[in-house]
Amino acid sequence: MKDGRSDAGHSKKRPQRADDARRGSRDRRPEPTPEPGFGPFRGAGRPPRRRDDEARTVRSAAEDAVARASGERPALRIVKGTGKDAGAPKAKDAGRNKPVKRAAPNKSTAAQRPKPVRDGSRFQEALIRGARALDRGYENEALRMLRPYRELFPESAELRELLGLTYYRLGKWAAAQKELETFVALTDSMDQHPVLMDVARALGRYKRVEQLWEELRAVSPGAEIVTEGRIVAAGALADQGKLEQAIKVLERAPAGPKRILPHHLRLWYALADLHERAGDIPAARALFRKISAQDPSFVDVAERLAALS
Repeated sequence: MKDGRSDAGHSKKRPQRADDARRGSRDRRPEPTPEPGFGPFRGAGRPPRRRDDEARTVRSAAEDAVARASGERPALRIVKGTGKDAGAPKAKDAGRNKPVKRAAPNKSTAAQRPKPVRDGSRFQEALIRGARALDRGYENEALRMLRPYRELFPESAELRELLGLTYYRLGKWAAAQKELETFVALTDSMDQHPVLMDVARALGRYKRVEQLWEELRAVSPGAEIVTEGRIVAAGALADQGKLEQAIKVLERAPAGPKRILPHHLRLWYALADLHERAGDIPAARALFRKISAQDPSFVDVAERLAALS
């Protein structure tokens, strides 16, 4: 991600607009109880929410899709946190607005539903609105906007990319893999390789993770993208109990950057987490202190450091 974009978990929350709040109960998923460990996935079928997932956000070229279409740059993150009570109705409203049961539509009714028209301007608008919905954490809404255009514009790299990221957020790994691999075939871009690696990791396809990591290292499209891929590669090794190998993968990252950027903090956080899991408390403590010196509010570094003191 370019330096001007915000993707770290310590970004300030924007005030939620009224229409966002109304849609929140419909599209946002309640956050599961955090579990100890490294990375967002430790096996197939895990939802993309873990204690350290905000430290391991990966670059999203969906920002570029919106920028190309509208000149705007929303702060989009692949894994986006939600409040613990998001989507839960307030006590005083618990008995209101109960859903009304409706009869299933018959074939004639379904046939009368309007279908998307192959209209370039409408399609571009759908891309922008879908990306914005994804940016705000409304994955289901984004899917409703984007999916109808898949058959009409099958060779749109932006659409396949956004659909892949949406499925990724929803934990639909097979669908995410299909869309993102099509994106790669259409563009030869490796911008979403870290996401593909994470999908393969979630599916337990560790050989595929290694293959994608080698491709990414060989091309080295950018420091941040490679760093995100490195973190996922290490996480896949840790999932298999190979903590020493995972630590070595992260330690091979270039040291002593002239300018500390968010992806450096994420890498240090992941490495600290691995050292703690391996029982090397002094090393973990030193890395958490290093992160805290740069940004005391980064993820939960203050709590992690306090627990090791």
